Amino acid sequence: MSPAVTSAPILDVLAERWSTRIFDAAALIVFAASASLDGKPLPWAAYDTGQAAAHFTVQAHASGLYTHQMGGFHRDQIGEAFGFGDDLAAVTVMAVGALGDIDAAPEALREREQAPRTRRPIEESLVVDA
Repeated sequence: MSPAVTSAPILDVLAERWSTRIFDAAALIVFAASASLDGKPLPWAAYDTGQAAAHFTVQAHASGLYTHQMGGFHRDQIGEAFGFGDDLAAVTVMAVGALGDIDAAPEALREREQAPRTRRPIEESLVVDA
């Protein structure tokens, strides 16, 4: 399998809501996992791929770049576009590059990006068995 040189196949399989968000990204990266190696199952492959994406994000931010992970894409189509075999599946797509000009973004996107962020309290996510 040879790597693609263009982002067009990725753009074609992203959900419509992402296509306007990442048009200025320096790169779009597909993180993929294989379910087996030499016929042996790799049960932690998706986790390992997530760790690779997370560490890539940390390094990108340390280098002054911004990232945005996306799950809104058509996995089957991305596999076809890049010639993934039956055993390889895309886990996430990440845009990476310099932070764009918010004023150049469509109005709906500007509103979403500038809206206050709220998080669920940790107590609602933490399970403690005492």
